[in-house]
Amino acid sequence: MINPRACPVLIRILLYDILGQRALFQSLCGGPMASVARGSFYLMGCNIAYLASGYVIHVGLGRLLGPMTYGLFGVVIYLVTLINTVLEYGIPGAASKYIAEGDGRAVAIKNAALKIQLIFVVFSFLIYFFLAGAFAKILDDMSLVPYLRLSALLIPATALFSLYNGCLNGLREYGKQAAASILLSGVKVGSVFLLVFLGFSIGGAIFGYFLASLAGFLLAWRFFSRVKGNKDDYDFEAGKIVKFALPVIMFTVVFTFLMSVDLFFVKSLLEEDAKTGYYTAASMIARIPYSVLIGLSGALFPAISRSTSLSDHILTESYIRNSLRYLLMLIIPGVLLIISTSGELVDLFYSSLYSPAASPLAILVIGLGFLTVFQILTTIITASGRPKISMIIVLLLVPIAVSLNLFLVPIYELNGAAISIVVTSLLGLILASLYVWKDFKALVERRSFLRILLASLVVFYISLRIDFSGFFLILEYLGLFLLYLGILVLLKEVDRRDLETLKSIVGHSVG
Repeated sequence: MINPRACPVLIRILLYDILGQRALFQSLCGGPMASVARGSFYLMGCNIAYLASGYVIHVGLGRLLGPMTYGLFGVVIYLVTLINTVLEYGIPGAASKYIAEGDGRAVAIKNAALKIQLIFVVFSFLIYFFLAGAFAKILDDMSLVPYLRLSALLIPATALFSLYNGCLNGLREYGKQAAASILLSGVKVGSVFLLVFLGFSIGGAIFGYFLASLAGFLLAWRFFSRVKGNKDDYDFEAGKIVKFALPVIMFTVVFTFLMSVDLFFVKSLLEEDAKTGYYTAASMIARIPYSVLIGLSGALFPAISRSTSLSDHILTESYIRNSLRYLLMLIIPGVLLIISTSGELVDLFYSSLYSPAASPLAILVIGLGFLTVFQILTTIITASGRPKISMIIVLLLVPIAVSLNLFLVPIYELNGAAISIVVTSLLGLILASLYVWKDFKALVERRSFLRILLASLVVFYISLRIDFSGFFLILEYLGLFLLYLGILVLLKEVDRRDLETLKSIVGHSVG
């Protein structure tokens, strides 16, 4: 019997080339992609829960508060999210990376990361709280000040949740990581609407977000507290965490800024709260593919960290090709279907009161699709130990995004803001793709891309000829997805091995 964990790289190459069967290769060599796929399944599941909770909240508040008040809520949440990215991905990402490398010092790494994270929490909280007036002045709306200061409570709660969930990610405890995230999502929905119905309006909704992050943190802390350290497990060089985290922090702050800068320009340049509300609605729907599929990056990060630390180039290339293939298989038809049904989607989620959001939505979803793939590619670059490269790429996009918004928003208003995201994200995608190809010689295969694109265009064309609305739109999506899957089977892009892999993932997860 072959010991899969002792399988040398050369033998693994020969097995893969001679047998030519991905499933057999994975079973002989420990099934690495199955692990990533299972992790992606768990994290996409919790992202779907997070997405559902977010849309329930945004759609509910959009209907309850109206476009003007809802627009104010959207600006506050996006702004505090921009600040929270400093704490959500930098230190937690570094902790996840070093824990994933498997030297058995998970507790020591967590302890070192926690000290650094708390320093960042205090610093970020004070800056955000006391500069709330300055932020409101930039956005030309001083009524935002009390809401911005209240939203500062989210900073420590989110930071602690992110750190402990990042540690669980490094341990590849994807199920527990998902459980903490799902709890956060559930508490968020319940607390937000309870406080809003009690008459606390925007302030109640913001405080509901805080209670949810606190609940998620407590569960993640409980899960990780069961990880036992030994006598030698309390020493880890904090400098390594900081060195890795700083470019990651810079990247995530700028990346989140790029995802939100269009809304800020709409708010400041158009000076109409109703239009801000329309664009917030378009942005929320456009983020559906991103929010669902970004779970792949959470599973891919520790896997790439591990394979590159072992200098296992064959395994790393396999991760990249297969992950991008499955990503494109889902995101291309998703984006095209949202484009073809943008008006119906806006009516379904927000009612006809928000119909002006349909046009920017059809454009914006393209940009968010590009950003999703860009995020996965930069995750690969960062996990391989090159976070500065990801940082440099995203920094290059900032002046482009700002210039495009300044030029396009005054002329084309909401559509101009959406176009700026499309152009900026496409440039970022091109740069990240070139670097991944240069460094790993691995991207999605051309034949796979063309088959996926062809099948997606077929269902897109059919969708344009169908006029479903309301909840019948969900039935349309289901029918078109089954048709899409059938076309991929006919084109031999999806075969029995893919379906068996999916079956085993679902079976393992349920078990």
